[in-house]
This record gives sequence, structure tokens and C-alpha cells, in this order.
Amino acid sequence: MLYVFYGENTDGAREKARGFVDSLLAKREGSLLFRITPDTWSETLVEEYLGGQGLFVQKYIVWLDGLLDDKEIREKVRNFLSEMKTSQNIFVILEKKFDAATLKEVKKHAEKILEVAETNASGGKKAWSVGDFSIFSLADALGEKDKKKLWVLYREAIDRGIPPEEIVGTLFWQVKMIILAHVAPTAAEAGVKDFPFNKAKRYAKNYSLGEAQKLSSTLVSLYHDAHRGKIDFEIGLEKFLLEI
Repeated sequence: MLYVFYGENTDGAREKARGFVDSLLAKREGSLLFRITPDTWSETLVEEYLGGQGLFVQKYIVWLDGLLDDKEIREKVRNFLSEMKTSQNIFVILEKKFDAATLKEVKKHAEKILEVAETNASGGKKAWSVGDFSIFSLADALGEKDKKKLWVLYREAIDRGIPPEEIVGTLFWQVKMIILAHVAPTAAEAGVKDFPFNKAKRYAKNYSLGEAQKLSSTLVSLYHDAHRGKIDFEIGLEKFLLEI
């Protein structure tokens, strides 16, 4: 299913999208959140999320955040719209604006579209108070194998209200990138953009392929155990990070 939020009131549109994602996480027990930005775009992973054939349970919430200014990504997303509509997973698109042709395509496939005009600012408390904090700084710290930095950033993310599901999704994305960097010679063959792939190539020097695969497996177990009530999600994730 596909849901779309956009509008010149960018803060308002983001607040509405976050509120919607929060409600999905509450309703869809066991769902995992992946947020994809232009810097972390991966055609390979999006294809995986469309089919739900990942290592995690087949309940994904995939947030496509501000991708469509990039012409190449925009065309690929437009090609995926019909599959997003029929997917058992939920896709959420957040944009400031659409060109006429893309908006027409989106309207054909979206379950719901919400435009947030400048005059409709809610003025309410924003979910996930992120400010200038980037959750992908955790992915970089993981790649650098900097345990202290990773823990500090994790505590900041938790204090800012970022849900563990999104943190795990971000870490899992980085681990997958490191694995791809080990097995694919180029970004094109990996189906990702050059910038994150080149960073993953550097990070792959800090982890053998076996170590990266073990991290992936441990994240899977952590996620399942947390949603089965075997461990506290926040504490279990913190312990995982401290043991890297």
C-alpha cells in the first residue's frame, strides 16, 4: 500500500507523515521501519522491501523521504508505484512538491494523498524531535566501528524520541551495505548510489564478510526477541551496540 504526504508547509507535512508512521508502528506489531533518503537510496533494497522477502518478518514500513528531486531516482520510484500499491508492506512518500506528471502517476496508485498547505500548519508538538540530528550518523559510527560514538549517538536518538524500529532499520541498512560492498565490485552492480557504496567499501575494511553477516543475524534475533516480549527493545539494542 502507498500513502503520500506533501506540501509547501514542509514541517506540517513531515509532522503528518511522522504521526502516520507512529500509528502504523503501534498498530502493525512486528513492523520494521526503513527510512530512505537520497543519500541512502538503494534500488536493490527497495526491490526487497516491495516483495517482503527479507531477513526480518514480512512487515515493512518504508518511508521514502525527499527522493524525487533526483531525476534518476524519481524515474525508478515512478516505475515502482504499481508494485507499492499492491505490496503487503506499506510505503510512505514525503515530498515538498511533485511535477504534474509524477503527481498524476502517484494519484493513480496511492491509497491516500494528503497535501499540507502553508496555511494548515498545526502548531502542535512534533513527533520524533530530530532537529539537526541525523539518524544516519549512527550508521556511520557503526561502519567506523566506533563503539563510544555509536553509544552516544544512540542515547541522543532515544532521547529525541526516535523509535527503536527506525534505529534498527538504519543499522540494518548499513550492515546490508557493508555486505554488498564485500560481494559487489561496483555501486552499479550493487544497485546503489556511488556515495553510500564508496563509504561502505571503506567500512568493509573494519568488518569481514562473516562479521557483517553475523551482525545482520544478531539484529534479526534482537528484533524478533523484542517484539516477542523476551527483552526490552531499548535495552537490548543498547547492549548490542556496546558489544560491537
